[in-house]
Amino acid sequence: MPRRRRKIHSAHTSNIAAALQDQGKWAEAERICLELLTALRRVKGAEHPDTLLAMGNLGGVLLDEKRYAEAERLLRQTLEIERRVLGPEHRFTLVTAGNLGETLTGEGQYPEAEKLIRETLEIKRRTLGQSHKVYLASLHALGTLLQRESRYPEAELVLTAGLEGLRRVVGDAHPKTVSTYYVLAEVLAQEGKREEALRNLQSAMQHKLPPDLQGDLQKQPAFRSLHGDPVFEALAAVSRKRSAPAGK
Repeated sequence: MPRRRRKIHSAHTSNIAAALQDQGKWAEAERICLELLTALRRVKGAEHPDTLLAMGNLGGVLLDEKRYAEAERLLRQTLEIERRVLGPEHRFTLVTAGNLGETLTGEGQYPEAEKLIRETLEIKRRTLGQSHKVYLASLHALGTLLQRESRYPEAELVLTAGLEGLRRVVGDAHPKTVSTYYVLAEVLAQEGKREEALRNLQSAMQHKLPPDLQGDLQKQPAFRSLHGDPVFEALAAVSRKRSAPAGK
């Protein structure tokens, strides 16, 4: 009898990798994504939608690990195939484009990053609407880019709009909402808006910060103007306690 081909449970495996990614266990997530991608390329081919999704997911993990050069290479390759095979408005294509925009931001390639993020944002606005969580999450990426370029008033406007929508659509405890509270707090602190910065930082600290934002608040340059404030010092103490190794 012919051997049955073992089924690849790509969705289940991707969910496991995503859960590990959310916990900051990037090495484990990367290993699972790479194993899945290798299997899908062999069984389904390099341009199958499942394979493209796995490529994009691996690129996202590399982005989280701040391995920007590797992430950029993989995401550019993925985006080129997705645009050709799936079309520029497919959800896989939009996610990959967004991740590539964030990667370019991390590398300091701001003009190309802004062009890509704004193009992707416009497609999401047109196809998904301004109340969709995917569109709102993309405002976070644009706001972060504007902050990196020291365009603080623009960043504040974009992040405030994104935060209002995220709170309404997914709630205060969602990781992207928490992250937006945090980045908006940074921007407000950089603008010298102490009270508003502290309010947003308090809102962020009420929930678990995403792995890439965990650490001692005292060491974050954006919050330098808040040093010495009793509220900030209390929040900084909480951040140190949360980020301390277990048992210490």
